[in-house]
Amino acid sequence: MALKENYDPSGLDGFWVMDHSESRIRDPDTGEWVPEVIRQQFVEIRHEGPWADFRVRIDHAEDLHLYMHYRVRYGDDEWVPYTVVHIDGDPEHEKLRPNHFRTVHARVGQPISYLKEIYVDPRTTFRLTRHVDGAADYALMSRLTEDRRRIVGKVLPVEGEAGIEKWLQRKESLGFDWPA
Repeated sequence: MALKENYDPSGLDGFWVMDHSESRIRDPDTGEWVPEVIRQQFVEIRHEGPWADFRVRIDHAEDLHLYMHYRVRYGDDEWVPYTVVHIDGDPEHEKLRPNHFRTVHARVGQPISYLKEIYVDPRTTFRLTRHVDGAADYALMSRLTEDRRRIVGKVLPVEGEAGIEKWLQRKESLGFDWPA
Protein backbone atom coordinates (compact mmCIF):
# COMPACT_ATOMS: atom_id res chain seq x y z
CA MET A 1 0.00 0.00 0.00
CA ALA A 2 1.35 3.40 -0.89
CA LEU A 3 1.00 5.82 2.01
CA LYS A 4 -0.60 9.16 1.34
CA GLU A 5 1.59 12.23 1.35
CA ASN A 6 -0.15 13.56 4.49
CA TYR A 7 -0.07 10.19 6.29
CA ASP A 8 0.28 10.86 10.01
CA PRO A 9 -1.80 8.73 12.39
CA SER A 10 0.33 9.73 15.41
CA GLY A 11 -2.44 11.88 16.90
CA LEU A 12 -4.38 8.69 17.56
CA ASP A 13 -1.48 7.10 19.49
CA GLY A 14 -1.85 6.84 23.24
CA PHE A 15 -4.24 5.81 25.96
CA TRP A 16 -7.98 6.36 25.74
CA VAL A 17 -10.85 5.83 28.22
CA MET A 18 -14.57 5.87 27.43
CA ASP A 19 -16.44 9.01 28.48
CA HIS A 20 -19.76 7.73 29.86
CA SER A 21 -21.34 11.19 29.90
CA GLU A 22 -21.58 11.21 26.08
CA SER A 23 -21.32 7.55 24.98
CA ARG A 24 -24.57 5.89 23.96
CA ILE A 25 -26.03 2.95 22.05
CA ARG A 26 -29.31 2.18 20.36
CA ASP A 27 -31.48 -0.17 22.38
CA PRO A 28 -31.80 -3.23 20.10
CA ASP A 29 -35.48 -3.67 21.07
CA THR A 30 -36.79 -0.08 20.97
CA GLY A 31 -34.30 1.64 18.63
CA GLU A 32 -34.01 4.51 21.13
CA TRP A 33 -30.65 5.96 22.20
CA VAL A 34 -29.69 4.85 25.73
CA PRO A 35 -26.52 5.25 27.80
CA GLU A 36 -23.66 2.84 26.95
CA VAL A 37 -24.22 -0.42 28.82
CA ILE A 38 -20.64 -1.54 29.35
CA ARG A 39 -19.05 -0.34 32.59
CA GLN A 40 -15.86 0.95 30.99
CA GLN A 41 -13.62 0.68 27.93
CA PHE A 42 -9.87 1.30 27.75
CA VAL A 43 -7.91 1.53 24.50
CA GLU A 44 -4.22 1.78 23.66
CA ILE A 45 -3.25 2.66 20.08
CA ARG A 46 0.29 2.54 18.67
CA HIS A 47 1.46 3.12 15.09
CA GLU A 48 4.64 2.11 13.35
CA GLY A 49 4.64 3.08 9.69
CA PRO A 50 1.47 1.70 8.07
CA TRP A 51 0.95 -0.73 10.98
CA ALA A 52 -1.41 -0.08 13.87
CA ASP A 53 -1.66 -2.01 17.13
CA PHE A 54 -4.91 -1.78 19.09
CA ARG A 55 -5.33 -3.15 22.60
CA VAL A 56 -8.76 -2.94 24.19
CA ARG A 57 -10.11 -3.77 27.63
CA ILE A 58 -13.86 -3.85 28.10
CA ASP A 59 -15.19 -3.99 31.65
CA HIS A 60 -18.55 -5.74 31.40
CA ALA A 61 -18.96 -6.04 35.17
CA GLU A 62 -16.92 -5.22 38.26
CA ASP A 63 -15.44 -8.71 38.11
CA LEU A 64 -15.38 -9.24 34.32
CA HIS A 65 -12.68 -7.67 32.11
CA LEU A 66 -12.30 -8.72 28.47
CA TYR A 67 -8.91 -7.98 26.84
CA MET A 68 -8.61 -7.97 23.03
CA HIS A 69 -5.97 -7.09 20.44
CA TYR A 70 -5.45 -6.66 16.74
CA ARG A 71 -2.55 -5.57 14.55
CA VAL A 72 -3.47 -4.24 11.14
CA ARG A 73 -1.84 -2.59 8.16
CA TYR A 74 -3.89 0.34 6.87
CA GLY A 75 -5.46 -0.33 3.49
CA ASP A 76 -4.38 -3.98 3.35
CA ASP A 77 -6.66 -6.47 1.60
CA GLU A 78 -6.16 -9.06 4.34
CA TRP A 79 -8.83 -9.48 7.03
CA VAL A 80 -7.10 -9.65 10.43
CA PRO A 81 -8.47 -11.30 13.56
CA TYR A 82 -9.76 -9.19 16.46
CA THR A 83 -8.64 -11.68 19.10
CA VAL A 84 -9.49 -12.20 22.77
CA VAL A 85 -6.16 -12.35 24.61
CA HIS A 86 -7.30 -12.58 28.25
CA ILE A 87 -10.42 -12.72 30.41
CA ASP A 88 -10.38 -11.62 34.05
CA GLY A 89 -13.47 -13.28 35.45
CA ASP A 90 -15.82 -16.10 34.55
CA PRO A 91 -15.17 -17.15 30.91
CA GLU A 92 -18.74 -18.52 30.79
CA HIS A 93 -20.30 -15.22 31.90
CA GLU A 94 -23.49 -14.37 29.98
CA LYS A 95 -21.99 -11.03 28.81
CA LEU A 96 -19.33 -12.95 26.85
CA ARG A 97 -21.90 -15.00 24.93
CA PRO A 98 -23.30 -14.06 21.53
CA ASN A 99 -25.50 -10.97 21.63
CA HIS A 100 -26.73 -8.13 19.41
CA PHE A 101 -23.13 -7.04 18.73
CA ARG A 102 -21.19 -10.33 18.60
CA THR A 103 -22.08 -13.70 17.03
CA VAL A 104 -19.57 -15.83 18.95
CA HIS A 105 -18.80 -16.58 22.59
CA ALA A 106 -15.67 -14.59 23.53
CA ARG A 107 -12.92 -17.18 24.15
CA VAL A 108 -9.22 -16.63 24.88
CA GLY A 109 -7.12 -17.15 21.76
CA GLN A 110 -10.15 -16.89 19.45
CA PRO A 111 -11.26 -13.97 17.25
CA ILE A 112 -14.57 -12.23 17.93
CA SER A 113 -14.50 -10.86 14.37
CA TYR A 114 -12.19 -10.00 11.46
CA LEU A 115 -11.41 -6.47 10.30
CA LYS A 116 -9.64 -4.05 8.01
CA GLU A 117 -8.62 -0.46 8.77
CA ILE A 118 -8.66 2.43 6.33
CA TYR A 119 -6.65 5.58 6.94
CA VAL A 120 -8.45 8.67 5.63
CA ASP A 121 -6.56 11.61 7.11
CA PRO A 122 -4.60 12.44 10.30
CA ARG A 123 -7.84 12.56 12.31
CA THR A 124 -10.05 9.94 10.61
CA THR A 125 -10.01 6.16 10.19
CA PHE A 126 -12.58 3.54 9.26
CA ARG A 127 -12.76 -0.03 10.52
CA LEU A 128 -14.67 -2.55 8.41
CA THR A 129 -15.60 -5.79 10.16
CA ARG A 130 -17.09 -9.13 9.37
CA HIS A 131 -18.29 -11.88 11.65
CA VAL A 132 -16.20 -15.00 12.16
CA ASP A 133 -18.50 -16.83 9.70
CA GLY A 134 -17.64 -14.25 7.00
CA ALA A 135 -20.92 -12.29 7.05
CA ALA A 136 -20.75 -8.49 7.09
CA ASP A 137 -20.78 -6.95 10.58
CA TYR A 138 -20.28 -3.17 10.98
CA ALA A 139 -18.31 -0.10 9.94
CA LEU A 140 -16.73 2.14 12.57
CA MET A 141 -15.71 5.69 11.79
CA SER A 142 -13.26 7.09 14.35
CA ARG A 143 -12.62 10.82 14.36
CA LEU A 144 -10.05 12.63 16.50
CA THR A 145 -11.18 16.05 17.73
CA GLU A 146 -9.24 19.06 16.51
CA ASP A 147 -7.58 19.51 19.93
CA ARG A 148 -6.52 15.80 19.81
CA ARG A 149 -7.91 15.14 23.30
CA ARG A 150 -10.96 13.06 22.33
CA ILE A 151 -12.06 10.48 19.78
CA VAL A 152 -15.64 9.85 18.72
CA GLY A 153 -16.44 6.48 17.21
CA LYS A 154 -19.71 5.90 15.35
CA VAL A 155 -20.76 2.38 14.47
CA LEU A 156 -23.00 1.64 11.50
CA PRO A 157 -24.37 -1.92 11.48
CA VAL A 158 -25.13 -3.65 8.18
CA GLU A 159 -28.85 -3.09 8.71
CA GLY A 160 -30.26 0.15 9.99
CA GLU A 161 -29.03 3.36 11.55
CA ALA A 162 -25.91 4.08 13.56
CA GLY A 163 -25.98 1.85 16.63
CA ILE A 164 -23.15 3.10 18.85
CA GLU A 165 -21.69 6.54 19.47
CA LYS A 166 -18.71 6.23 21.76
CA TRP A 167 -16.54 9.04 23.05
CA LEU A 168 -13.02 8.33 24.30
CA GLN A 169 -10.94 10.75 26.36
CA ARG A 170 -7.12 10.86 26.14
CA LYS A 171 -5.32 9.81 29.33
CA GLU A 172 -1.68 9.83 30.42
CA SER A 173 -1.96 6.18 31.49
CA LEU A 174 -4.62 3.54 31.99
CA GLY A 175 -3.79 2.64 35.59
CA PHE A 176 -3.26 -1.09 34.91
CA ASP A 177 -0.85 -3.38 33.07
CA TRP A 178 -1.88 -5.34 29.99
CA PRO A 179 -1.80 -9.11 30.50
CA ALA A 180 1.29 -10.80 29.09
